[in-house]
Amino acid sequence: MARAREKIESPAPGAGARLPPRACGIVASPYEATASFVAGCAFGPEAIAAELEAAARTALRPGFAQVDGWTWVEAHHRSVVVPDVMRRDVGKWTRELLGAGRLPILVGGEHTVTAGALAAFDDASSLTVVQFDAHADLRQAYEGTPWNHACAMRRALDRGHPLLQVGIRSAVREEIDEVYGRGADGSRGLLVRRGPPPARLLTRSGLREGGLDDALRGVGERIYVTIDLDVLDPGCAPGVGTPEPDGLSFWELLDALERVLAGRTLAGADVVELCPARDDGRTARLAARLAAWLGTAASAVER
Repeated sequence: MARAREKIESPAPGAGARLPPRACGIVASPYEATASFVAGCAFGPEAIAAELEAAARTALRPGFAQVDGWTWVEAHHRSVVVPDVMRRDVGKWTRELLGAGRLPILVGGEHTVTAGALAAFDDASSLTVVQFDAHADLRQAYEGTPWNHACAMRRALDRGHPLLQVGIRSAVREEIDEVYGRGADGSRGLLVRRGPPPARLLTRSGLREGGLDDALRGVGERIYVTIDLDVLDPGCAPGVGTPEPDGLSFWELLDALERVLAGRTLAGADVVELCPARDDGRTARLAARLAAWLGTAASAVER
């Protein structure tokens, strides 16, 4: 197997596999149980792996980590569709990487996989989740389950994580009312929830017109970044299951990430919702480049 995709086999119960001492590790979670528009994100990690493997053979532009020494862990098989099993397996490997002093980067799979990674962090109130997404994902339940991709950030709030949502341009009235208060007006660009836990929602138009300064007030020192690829405009990233027009460009997203990370510690991250069936290859490449860019923050991970 190519070096960029070194796979650590899951140990037998009690075996206690040791991971080699490297700065970053990717946890692949090809989990897809609640696709609500176009299916296929279970094949997202495989497509990202191929792009990372190709990137390892080239000299990446400055600002992108070289990935030929990264550890690649497949948390579970694509056949896993039980949320408890997914969360257990993703949480186990994320915790293993954290214990080895490395930055865990999760690749999905649908957005529900974020819950598995967050389960590896014990003090939720000290870890702000920064979500880049087209959708609010704040529903209490959707299509009969609280473990739907449309509920991913509601579960983060339930754990006690402060939340910053960036680039949102699609939400239903009920989820906004329940989290940000009845009659919350998203047309102003920024919604604020005092908590607990606190939350802020910055719309796509709010980001364009007012920037990030107001939204970043109160964001803590330790953050977990979750990137749903549909935050990007479908013109540059068509390979997603639920595309929304008027998204960010790739460079707008990188600029926003730089602002969010300035002076803060990246404790973990994920890149999710890649749907290769709708892609011509460019979304997978963008997803891999995002993972490589996030890897440049590996030196900031807590030891």
